Amino acid sequence: MVVQEHALETIPDARALHLFFEQERRAEREAVQIVAEPYFTECLVKCKLKTEIKVSRIVSKESRAEIIRAQDVFAAWHKYASTRGMSRLAKGHLTGQVEPLTTDFAYWLTHEYTPRYRAVVEENYAWLTDICRLVVMRRIMEVKHYNQVFSDDVARAQMDLVMILRKMYQIVGKVSHHMALENRELAESIMAGQKELLNAVLENRRASSQTPLPPIAFPTKGIEMPPEESHD
Repeated sequence: MVVQEHALETIPDARALHLFFEQERRAEREAVQIVAEPYFTECLVKCKLKTEIKVSRIVSKESRAEIIRAQDVFAAWHKYASTRGMSRLAKGHLTGQVEPLTTDFAYWLTHEYTPRYRAVVEENYAWLTDICRLVVMRRIMEVKHYNQVFSDDVARAQMDLVMILRKMYQIVGKVSHHMALENRELAESIMAGQKELLNAVLENRRASSQTPLPPIAFPTKGIEMPPEESHD
């Protein structure tokens, strides 16, 4: 287990450190069941969230209907992160981070981003908050994957597989696109076969992820601090 220094700054003793990582393990196991899909739209389906909402805003004294898509909120994260800075997300943990980041992201969208988000009214704000929370959880799990700072090995394995599958989907799509320029029928046939194989792998992962996860064991005796080298 990799322990980041900035994640330890507010943890005063060994018992608190242990409880922090137990909380993080639980949070990772919950998050991976929600966000571990190759594409964000699949996360929406899993959570039974609308993919878009309609809003009305006044433009030149006239009411204009516009659509806010969950996928656009997901894409807006990069702009938000560059505006706010990545220091909070860089901590690489869910515990104590998801709700503050969700609240701030939703506020930024509706106060500092493009005008159409300012048209989000109270009845749609709950939807926007749910989408923001899903984005935050997904982005943190991606940070964990790229930096390999998971607290739980089960969550690590599931998220790593999903990220590999996502990369494979992208590669298959690019290869098929180039092949289609020469032989569209052959390209479509190859892409269909590759997607069938990748989907079979993904379905197998989904099935295995539904089996009960092993319980988290809390020590009954004294807790020792991890060896010094694990702090690197």
